[in-house]
Amino acid sequence: MRTSAGPGTRWLKQVLKIGLAGLAALLFLSYPTVMETKSTASGTLELAVGPAAGKASAKAPLPSWGPERDIPAYRVSVRDFGAKGDGKADDTLKIQAAVDSVGKHGGGVVYFPNGVYKVSESIVVKRDLVALEGEGWGAELRMVKHPKRVVTIQGSRDNVVRNLKISLGVANAVRNDQDVGVYVTSAASNFMVENVFGEGKGIMVRGSVVKGTIRNNRIQNTLADGIHLTGGSRFILVTGNELSHTGDDSIAVVSYESQKALTMQVVIADNRVRNSLSRGIAHVGGYQVEIRGNVIEGTSSSGILVDRDGNYQTFAPVLTTIEGNTVTGAGTYGVRRGNQFGIEVSKGASYVTISDNSVTGSKTRGISVIADRTSIRNNVSSGNGDSGIQVGADDVVVAGNLIEKNGIYGFFAEDSDRLRFTGNRLTDNNTRNRSHTDNFLLADSDDSEITGNVSVETRKTMRIERSFELTGSCKGTVFEKNQSQGTMSGAVVTCKP
Repeated sequence: MRTSAGPGTRWLKQVLKIGLAGLAALLFLSYPTVMETKSTASGTLELAVGPAAGKASAKAPLPSWGPERDIPAYRVSVRDFGAKGDGKADDTLKIQAAVDSVGKHGGGVVYFPNGVYKVSESIVVKRDLVALEGEGWGAELRMVKHPKRVVTIQGSRDNVVRNLKISLGVANAVRNDQDVGVYVTSAASNFMVENVFGEGKGIMVRGSVVKGTIRNNRIQNTLADGIHLTGGSRFILVTGNELSHTGDDSIAVVSYESQKALTMQVVIADNRVRNSLSRGIAHVGGYQVEIRGNVIEGTSSSGILVDRDGNYQTFAPVLTTIEGNTVTGAGTYGVRRGNQFGIEVSKGASYVTISDNSVTGSKTRGISVIADRTSIRNNVSSGNGDSGIQVGADDVVVAGNLIEKNGIYGFFAEDSDRLRFTGNRLTDNNTRNRSHTDNFLLADSDDSEITGNVSVETRKTMRIERSFELTGSCKGTVFEKNQSQGTMSGAVVTCKP
């Protein structure tokens, strides 16, 4: 795999040289003190660690990316150009004539009264300041050929698509990545797609698009991704959308090496995902992507994925923030495709921060990390089918997490040098009642720090054998100020220094 050619690769190298060393220092040379003591009714002291109940992370304000100029007041109805909206006539040419007329006028609104407007070719917006606006979801653009894009914004500025239903009117259509409802491309900029109902049709942004917002849309039953950002697009906000029963990832950020451009500066915030036939949100190659405040319920594979995908030859994802999300039931919907983790960070990713998330009910692991230099802080990982948090990477910080009632281990790490595990609380794991299972297991991991954690077993019939176990090689590892309550045995350190 060659990654040295092309401007995208040169930019990535510049990013790595300039920005990441400073970030690494911030992430891994300092971490918060998360331990405190409190008085109990009996007058004894109990160590309280992990995120406080009901804790909410402070939200950064969302960026304002979208039209930078007001749409002119000029307004026409597609009915004035002969569009029928009766669900029978092909209205493609009439609608295109209305769009072209408004564009030549210098911009304005192309209005769709309620009705079903059949189209057989994409409606193309190529001039600035043109808005396609429906009366509401009763105004439907129905594509009757497959695969065809319904609306294309091509190379123009300050365009809007809003208050429309955009649908696939072809029975038994098969999966096709080009079969999307709104397609923004060819260095278009400052666009807005809002309050669109995509029935069988999603949204794609590709081709050096700069600045845009996709907000408050409903997308369901797509044949591919629900929202797909790629091709060097940058400064894109995806917020307030509802996506369900998508045929692939519900929301995806991708940078293919063949495109020689990085997708970057993307914010995916406050969306709701239900019943995805792949991942809920995937960052598969790109730079500086924020995934925060989303609710993901029921996916076929992992709820949130950060990965360099060798199958599709993507760039590596660099600088990813996963903050304040709620992930429930990862891997429990549909036929299994890939891993079934709540949050998955794979090898090839770099500088990932996972903080203040709630991960419950995953088919297998809650949080799984095999990328070096990842930070995992103040999360709740509870009721997952396998380990609550599992690590197989170097220079990982795990601090202030609550890890409880998971199927096997609370925390498991192997071959993870320089792990810093501090101020975490592990409670009542091994719900599957497997023998010789610990709340915490660290194997063959040198130069690590395991300090100030609490392991608790509250069940009458104990299922945790050891509160903490360190085994294999542990050269230079520090294990101190950890506490155990109620397990069959306390800490067992058999590793070889």
